[in-house]
Amino acid sequence: MALRRLLRPLMIATAASSLAACTVVDRAVLATENGASRILAAGGTTAPVPPAPDVDLQSLVWQKLSPSRPDDDVAQIAIVGTDTKTGATRVALKVRPGETLPVYWQEVPQTYTVLNGTFVAEGIDSTGQPARIVQGPGTFARIPARMIQRLHTKPGAEAVMLLTVYGEWKPNFVDDEPRPAEVQRAAN
Repeated sequence: MALRRLLRPLMIATAASSLAACTVVDRAVLATENGASRILAAGGTTAPVPPAPDVDLQSLVWQKLSPSRPDDDVAQIAIVGTDTKTGATRVALKVRPGETLPVYWQEVPQTYTVLNGTFVAEGIDSTGQPARIVQGPGTFARIPARMIQRLHTKPGAEAVMLLTVYGEWKPNFVDDEPRPAEVQRAAN
């Protein structure tokens, strides 16, 4: 019993220093694994969900999600605007019905609102089990920086979401090389 009391502070100090040694990506992956379902479901808080923004999708200039992948026409993006004061970028993402997006992550946090269609997000819930979250029009979510996103759409109608990226829109595709070792571990 006395030995346990003596070892407990040492164990706590060891655990704390191990966590402190984790990289930002490791902490993001841990946060994702422990809270992805809360993050994807409603932004992880009980704060009111903002109303869906009004965007004229017909007036946007659409381009391929990944210009470096000429044969990939699953999704298109359009830059809606950039806030020069905050540096945030608004992007519309349009995905054909029944398609899967390439797995990607961003260096910066983002939020999104589903405008049309249905997206299905796949991840890991707080118990470490695979989770599928169906997101229809009006769904709002907060995504932390470097969270790997696996999204696909349901058959029927094209799906569109409006993303606010708190920095530059620059998706990093998991299939692309090079990628940080932490992201590679989390993607597998």
